[in-house]
Amino acid sequence: MRTLHQSMPGGSIGAGRCRCVPVPDRECPGSPRPGPGCEVDVGTNDIVEMHGPSCTMDRPDGNDPVQPLSHGVPELFRRWVQKDMITIYFDGLCRPKNPGGVATYGYVIYKDGEKVKSGFGVVGSGAGMTNNVAEYSALKCAAEWVSQNGGDDEIVIKGDSQLVIHQMNGTWQIKSETSKKFVPEIRRVLEGRKTRFIWIPREQNAEADQLSNVAYSQYGKEPTDTAIEFP
Repeated sequence: MRTLHQSMPGGSIGAGRCRCVPVPDRECPGSPRPGPGCEVDVGTNDIVEMHGPSCTMDRPDGNDPVQPLSHGVPELFRRWVQKDMITIYFDGLCRPKNPGGVATYGYVIYKDGEKVKSGFGVVGSGAGMTNNVAEYSALKCAAEWVSQNGGDDEIVIKGDSQLVIHQMNGTWQIKSETSKKFVPEIRRVLEGRKTRFIWIPREQNAEADQLSNVAYSQYGKEPTDTAIEFP
């Protein structure tokens, strides 16, 4: 058991108004280190080499495991530390087959805990469409909206695609044509912004996942060669 020193809004860490909040120790869930062969880029048939950390817990610097604030910390404290923060949730899918199906995406954007934007759309269908294309398209659309409407707030980006999160963090190598296209584009959109990428399990990404399914069920069954985003 570790102890977190909590300061109420208006105070500061270490000030007289601090009180101690017990935070349960949390073991880092083991996750096997991915190796070559776990993804093949459909454009080149090249193996995508993934060299990532052995633990998938939140890692702001892509190196050391951290204790997420959401575990054992009072809601009042969470709301306080989230002030002036934008959170993006994104997801994508490729159905009825991957690769070569219909790629759709969804995303949700929160500012200080309040939803300010959500969107979903169709990337395309057939050759070149993959789940990773859909995931990256979701992130790019959300990032573009934030770059135009988000002010100077810190951005926290959360998704259940380990490939996207670790490649954007720089902890996995970039070899596929899909990643070579999207990673630099998204980095340019977010250039100059304080940004963190955090992997989350799928069950914590339900809203963005639902929107990508809505895009598929409503619009994805019709073949398309161009990206479409719906309000």
